[in-house]
Formats: sequence, structure tokens, C-alpha cells
Amino acid sequence: MNRLLSPTYGLRFLLLLVCTLAMSITAAASPTEQSEKMNLRIGQIKGAFQQINPQAAFNYSYTVLPQTKTYGIAWVEYNRSTCTGNPGSWTVNTKPTKGTTSTGIVTGHLGNGDCPSTIFSFGAIYYTWTSTDVNAKTDSFAATWKSPNFSQSASVSITLATVKVQSADIVNNSIPVVITVPTTATGSLGLNIKGGGTTFQASYNKGSKVGPGSYTVTLDRPTMLRANYSTIEAIWNASTPPVKSTFTIDPIWKVRGIVQNTVYIKVYETACSGTATSGYWTFNRTSCAFTATKLKPIFASQTRMNGTGQTAGGPLVHANTGNLCSTHYPPGASSTNTFYRISSVTGSCLNLMADTNVAVYPNPMTGGTYSCDDQLLYVATGTNTNAGSLRDVEDYCPACRNHAAGTSDHVDNYYDKNSCTAASLPNYWEANLGGAAGGQSIQILVAEDSESEVIGQQASYRDSKISVQSRKVNDGIVLSIENTGRHTDAKLPPEVFEVQKIARYQDRIIVIGDIGASVSRVVIMSVESGLATDSFDAFNPAVSPDGRFIAFVKFYPPHGATGTDDHHMLYDMTKNAVANRPVRVGQDNRVDVGLNIYPGNGNKEGDNIGVPEWLSHQSPSLIFWSPDSTKLAFADQAQVLSLVLVKVAGADLGAAPSVFTVLVDGTSVCAAPLAETPCQEAYLDHVKFGDDGLHAFFSGVGARGSIQRKLDVPYADFVPEI
Repeated sequence: MNRLLSPTYGLRFLLLLVCTLAMSITAAASPTEQSEKMNLRIGQIKGAFQQINPQAAFNYSYTVLPQTKTYGIAWVEYNRSTCTGNPGSWTVNTKPTKGTTSTGIVTGHLGNGDCPSTIFSFGAIYYTWTSTDVNAKTDSFAATWKSPNFSQSASVSITLATVKVQSADIVNNSIPVVITVPTTATGSLGLNIKGGGTTFQASYNKGSKVGPGSYTVTLDRPTMLRANYSTIEAIWNASTPPVKSTFTIDPIWKVRGIVQNTVYIKVYETACSGTATSGYWTFNRTSCAFTATKLKPIFASQTRMNGTGQTAGGPLVHANTGNLCSTHYPPGASSTNTFYRISSVTGSCLNLMADTNVAVYPNPMTGGTYSCDDQLLYVATGTNTNAGSLRDVEDYCPACRNHAAGTSDHVDNYYDKNSCTAASLPNYWEANLGGAAGGQSIQILVAEDSESEVIGQQASYRDSKISVQSRKVNDGIVLSIENTGRHTDAKLPPEVFEVQKIARYQDRIIVIGDIGASVSRVVIMSVESGLATDSFDAFNPAVSPDGRFIAFVKFYPPHGATGTDDHHMLYDMTKNAVANRPVRVGQDNRVDVGLNIYPGNGNKEGDNIGVPEWLSHQSPSLIFWSPDSTKLAFADQAQVLSLVLVKVAGADLGAAPSVFTVLVDGTSVCAAPLAETPCQEAYLDHVKFGDDGLHAFFSGVGARGSIQRKLDVPYADFVPEI
């Protein structure tokens, strides 16, 4: 049985090139001796893979795997007539610097076809790459083979097997990789994509073994966690240790993870229902000259929420988010019913807004997580396909500091579609690609309907006495209420395009609807009649499990407002609409609603905008209720990061809520790499209420998004808020 090479090393060899050396025959030699010497040859084993250069020194080159003994050259002196041979021996003249050599005997046939039935023993020399220097790629050595009648030198060049990432394209989901290895070696090809302590793993063809060649690795992008990925480590597992290389991603991939996508629009009065009424003013923000006008109430409401609107009479107006010209207000005017005239819709980055523009938090003008003109890639979570064109960051969304459960960020998408309301987009996986190089946008091809707005599954509610189902009817949402055999259909306000939650407290239904631009509309309805008894706008409303309380962040205009301040409010369902508002605030006021439980200081018009940064409170969390409805918790970011615990009245209807805080700064949450002064890189994802304390689960934000921290706080450690 022929044995060409040890299969352990998996090497192929090229065909033999035999060198016939001139032999000196003396006159004294006998004819037999002359014949024998004329038949002596140097032979190489069949299947040798090096191409021999027949010069004084043979030059060889081949590729090796790390820490793998690799066959190089094998020669034999043989007699062509008698088919006998001598394997000779090797002497290393110049040692390699990155590895070691060794010698041995291999058996096989001659490569030139001589003596085809004879298996010869060949003198072989081997090489093993032993260096751990990641930058070392080549080596060399020189050796001499000697037999009784011949001496032959050889120069050998060694190249380490390589696996190399050619480029990395997150938009087109393509990472081409080239493997250069000995031709029969195989192994799985994997990628470790690293950034900020997070590693995302991918493989080619589900980890199947591959040999030398070019391969394109694709990523299951929606499973990539939020992080700033800067390097790709390619690993080809054909040896121990495997062949590796590192590729630098430039620019880095700022993966935002699964992102909540709300929508805000340029509101068109002609697309809004209802009749224009008096009680509104437009004004010139420079001269403070006011003009009385009639507007449709829903248009005025939507414009205040979305920022800008086109009136039926022609002027383009902006919500008076900064309470401008307040000293010149006509009688009856306020920030909610006055709008200043503008010539175009411009974002905070001072560019005209277009349908591929978005608003983000924090303000892109200040840098940080986002910068003006950053491009965002949207990827559908179910199909791993690009969803729509790349979006450009052009505006600021203060309300986007919070995001829905199951998401890691929040982006508000701008559209100009001649509409009065707009539904939200799905949650996409998103990556911030940074600013376009040379001002040129990256172009991607998408289907026509890939960015269409989506209405999700409408919410429902059921208990032993009633059932409530929300459903889409024409252009609105209707609640179908079944109450002890009685059916009632109740239409929700036209701004509501999706119902997020339905709850019940005694004889009233609590409906939380999405009205766009990250704002929720809370509607309180009678179970019997289906008529609304109260409604208000809010951020992050959370109904207590028993339905008695609604905790929320007080509304402020999501776009255009500066110096925003998060006020945590409490609406008590045991009280009517008037009792849930400050004195002399009308029931039609949907903003100044509820009791200010944190940071306190009452509830009055405009108290949560125009607040100096050093005095402002921002909430890096949603609101979490205890199962027994007696406590709620949330995070507060002011000059320091705090955890806030509120104990509500419970059965004592006359008792006021009690507020307690504990500093998070100085705890393990704000330890490196979240150590900041103050600690501003943590987001409260979830809270568990224990018997003796609170268990708070934090994650990092921005580049530190993959960091997870848990903080256990005994209730006794919370300090009463003065």
C-alpha cells in the first residue's frame, strides 16, 4: 500500500522534477561500475507540491498552519536499473526564526514514474511554526541533503496560513473573507465582532468546514446587541491554535439595537376633521404682533404636539413651545393657543426637514450619542432586510430619552404626507453609521412599501363583568364594550391611532392610546355610556395593577421645546377630572393634570420647559408599579443619578403619597466603565419589589449599552424627600 504523506498534515504535493547530476567515470572503472553509476539519480516523492527550480540550490515555498508539523521536502538517491535507494540525511545550515525543523523518513513512489512498483524510503525535512508573534507572517531556512553520491542544497520560504477580512459592510450585510492555507486543510470560519466589552459571534454557512478560498459572511443583524463595534476577529479553525486575524472597522458600527420608532409630522389643517373655531392667534415672533384666527381644535392640538402645521388659510405655523411674546398676549391667549408664523420646517440642526429625517435624544447639536447628519440604518427584525432608505439625524426629541419595554433606544421619524395624524413605525434594529463621507449619502435599494406605517394589534380588556375590545374602523379607533349583556361602541379621539393598554377602575375604563411623536393620550370613559369623562396627554403612563392610579411624566412639546424638565405626576381615579387638576384649571386642559409627586413644586402652566440645565430633572427609565399597587419606582437624573420610590395612599383615600430617594452615584451601577461625574450613562430597565427592598436592573446607554448592572437597595436605605 502506498503511503505518500501522513494524512495528519493534510498536504498535497506537486509532481517530481528529477535532477540528473553529471557523474565522473574514470577509465579504471569496470563496465558494470560505469553502468551502475550512470543509472544513479536523485528522486523526489510522488505528489510533491513545490515547483523545483533546477539550479545549484533548489528554492521552495509553501504555506503552513500554526503549531502544525508540516512536511516540506523528501529526496532519495536511487538506482534506475536496480530500483534500490538510499534516503540520505539533512543538515540545517540556516535555522528558521519563527519555528523549528525536524527530519524523518516517508515512503512512497517516485514522482517521475521510474520503478513504478517500488516503494522507496525518502529522507524528509519538516517545519513547525511555533511563534506567537501576531505580526509575524513569514519565515525561512536553508538546508543540505546528502546521500552517498550526491549533495543538494535547498532554500525554503515559509508563509503562515492567513484568514483575512477584506472589508465590512453593515448596510449591505457583507463581510468578505479570504483564506490562504494548505490546499487540503479545512475548518469552520467564524467572526468575533467586538466593541465596548461586547462580542457578537457569526460564522460562515452555519459553521461548516471550508478550505482555501473567498467567502462572504452575513450577519443576523437584529440579534446584535447595542454597542460600538470597532474590530472583527476572523478565526479559521483548521489547527490548534486556529488561524486568526483582526480587521479594524472604520468608521465603527454604532449599533443601537432594537429601537422604538415613533412618528411626528407637519400637520395639515385641511386633512383634520372638525370645524374651525375662534380662540386662537398667530403672531410674528420678532414684533410680537398677534392676529386672531380660527383653527380646527384637532389641528391646534396636533400642531402643538408635532411642532409645526400648515393652516387652511395658508400660513405655516410653529407651536409656541417657548412661551414666546407672553408679555404681549391678547386676553385669553396662552402658550397652548398661540402659534408663531414660520417660512419652513427646520430641525435643530438648522436644515430643512425631509421624509428621511429623524429626531433623537440627546440633542445632536451637542454631539455625543448622535451628531447632526448622522445616517441611521433601519433593519426589519423578522427578515433581516433593510427597511427604507437611510435616515438622517436633523432634529432633537427631548421625549426620546425614554423607550418602550423591549427596546434600547427611541427615534422620532419626521414625515410630510399631507395628513393630520400619523401612526408609529415598527420597532427596527438600527445602527448609527455616522456622518456621510464627503457629504454623500449611502444609497440602498428598498421596496416601495418597506417603510409604510404599521398599526399594531389593538389592545383589549376582560374581567368577570365586562370586556372591551379596541378595533380599527375606517380612519379611527372604536371601543366595543360588553357590560352585563349590553353592547356599547365608543369612538376614541381621532388623534388616537393605536391603543396601547386598557384597564378598569370600578365604573370607568382607562384607555392609553398612541397619538404620535412619542406622546400618549389617556382617556377615562364611563363603562355604562362609553362617554369620555376626562382625557390628558402624557409620557410613559403606567396604570397601577388595581387601576386606581395612573403615574406619568407631564406632557411638554416633544419638538421645539428647550430646557425640558421631567415631572412625575399621579392621577387618582377616586377623584373626578376637576379634582385631578390644580385650582382654576379647566377640564379641557390636557397638560396641567395630576399631582406632582417628583420633584414636587406644584403643577402650573409651562413649569416643565425653559428650566436651566443645572436645575432640570430627566428620567432615564419608565415607571414601575409594585404588584400590590402601593409603591412605584423610577430613576431620576439631575446633578446626580437617583432611584426614586413613591408610596401611595393605599386604602387611606386622604393620605398623600410619600417620596423617598437613594443616590445611585457611588454604587456598583456607576462603577467603571460607567464611572462618570456625575454618573450619566445608566438607564433603569426593570424593577422588582422585594419584601425587604428594591431590586433595580440598569443597563448602560450609548456606547456602553451592553453593560448590565443590578442594584439591591433595602427599603430602609431610602431617604425621605424633603
